[in-house]
Amino acid sequence: MPRSKLTLLREQKGLSQQKLASLIFVEQSTLSKYENNQLHMSDDTRQLLAQALGVAAEEITQGTVVNTHFENGSIAQGNGIGHIEHYYHVPKELLDSMVAQQNALTSILKTMAEKLG
Repeated sequence: MPRSKLTLLREQKGLSQQKLASLIFVEQSTLSKYENNQLHMSDDTRQLLAQALGVAAEEITQGTVVNTHFENGSIAQGNGIGHIEHYYHVPKELLDSMVAQQNALTSILKTMAEKLG
């Protein structure tokens, strides 16, 4: 399993899980769950981590999203077996555009399949 961006940032700073956890006022086991995408991280926690690691808050989770799918106007991240662990707000205009593109592609594929017979 690939290591999370949070793990890589922590290791680059030379911090143990225990040390970083103490800097953001959580237990080491909680930080481990954040690193392994087993626990949703609040915006406040993400900001504390960013400050402790000297990076932008957006960089904490950059590159860690897996098994992403759309659900009820949001992008949901889960474990791939029906359990959703994280939700991300996506502007409605972007979702509408993506759905329109998907519908257009579906229509094209159906037409091609009919022609092929």
